[in-house]
Amino acid sequence: MLSLPHLVCVTALLAIAPVTNAQDSVLSAPDGPILRLAPGESGTLRLRVQSATPVWTKMLASEATDDEYEFVPIGAAEGCADLEPQDFGRFVTFDPTVAGGDIECVYAVHRAIDSINDLSMDLMPSNGSGFPISGGVALRFGVVPDLRFDVRQESVALLPDGRAQSVVSLVVWQSSDVALTGVTAGFCWIGNVPGFLMDGNFRGGCPGPAPGGGFCFDGGYGFALPTFAPHEATTCRVRLTSLEAYTTPLSYPIQLITWLMRDAATGGSVIASSGAIHFLTIDLDAIFRDRFE
Repeated sequence: MLSLPHLVCVTALLAIAPVTNAQDSVLSAPDGPILRLAPGESGTLRLRVQSATPVWTKMLASEATDDEYEFVPIGAAEGCADLEPQDFGRFVTFDPTVAGGDIECVYAVHRAIDSINDLSMDLMPSNGSGFPISGGVALRFGVVPDLRFDVRQESVALLPDGRAQSVVSLVVWQSSDVALTGVTAGFCWIGNVPGFLMDGNFRGGCPGPAPGGGFCFDGGYGFALPTFAPHEATTCRVRLTSLEAYTTPLSYPIQLITWLMRDAATGGSVIASSGAIHFLTIDLDAIFRDRFE
């Protein structure tokens, strides 16, 4: 609960904040929103800000602590905001009107030598009430690996009781120079449970399923994935057994869940996208398709 002095300050700030027009305000990163930096390294961030009015922007930083990354403006930087990461977020103002509604802001970014965490920084243009509107940019700094996820049906068989059983492999390739841990693969329950049992507790299996699925309202499932070695593919397997006699292919969504991903050596937080949704599948018809293709 905010105290009365804090409420007064917030009210005053909202009253004087420039109102950003959602239709003509765009923040972008011409060189891309990801800047990969190892501890002790430096790089350059370029932001382009286009707007007919000053852009009141909410800056929300997370994962890294306040002193792990430093942003220093390069050049005159007229109309450019000071970027000072703070995990609780704050408001800054970009003013493209100083140059006809289109400015470029350049920052030298330094990652501290003792830094262990990636940094997430979302810049969100906001209206006069402080609510985000369109035209923002999501910036990421640090390891920020590319993850490629694939699900492959390795085998499928019809059991004596008419049920079908399939073994699928979960394959993840990662691009970074560090080993990564803490990633699971799963999904939220989406109104119905799968038409098959899932099991990874066997030799070469992905341990699980356990409660999980990420940020789920009604729960979900998750399989623990092995540590990802640098620049390599990692594989584990899941066994699927249909609940009833097989009549038609069965599938259920699965996706990487990366919000607890860590650097295996330091325990630091590492940021990566969960990527596309794939499917666990029991498909006996695949046998016949493969034979006649």
